[in-house]
Amino acid sequence: WKEDASKYGDKLNSWDEFVQKGVWNSSPYKLESRWGKFKTETTKFEFYSKTLEKALQEHADKHKVSIDEVMKACDYQARGQLVFIPHYEEPYRFGDEAEFPLLLVDQKSRLNKEGRTANSPWYYEFKDVDPGDVANEDVAKFNPIDGKKFGLKDGDEIRITSPVGTLTCKAKL
Repeated sequence: WKEDASKYGDKLNSWDEFVQKGVWNSSPYKLESRWGKFKTETTKFEFYSKTLEKALQEHADKHKVSIDEVMKACDYQARGQLVFIPHYEEPYRFGDEAEFPLLLVDQKSRLNKEGRTANSPWYYEFKDVDPGDVANEDVAKFNPIDGKKFGLKDGDEIRITSPVGTLTCKAKL
């Protein structure tokens, strides 16, 4: 039992007391008490990132190029001020689009703990807590429109191939 926990909220003297109460309440949070003071150039949340702008400018200056040239060398699509705000970038495609027409979007399970729990037996057993997943089975989830286009039905055994490997699982539409 952590003796100094009460300085952050309810004072509970033992684990048994916690179990009996059923909840531990933290101290009240003072609104705006942690706002600001970010470790950014402006010390604020940056929707337009002056911090990224400064870092990229320093990198560009060091290599005697422009920020746009840095972005091009890194294979990013954004140029100009778009670089410093949230924006959409087309996904990078490996392999020929005619041979590999679909892009993988990996799903983050609510059971994952930084990816370290995926090989646990209980994880496989309870996969159905995630939308579209099936307990004790590996599935590849497809948009129903794409699934129909490829002649797939829910539960079909499929083989997925990419430029780096192949796996077998069931289709989930």
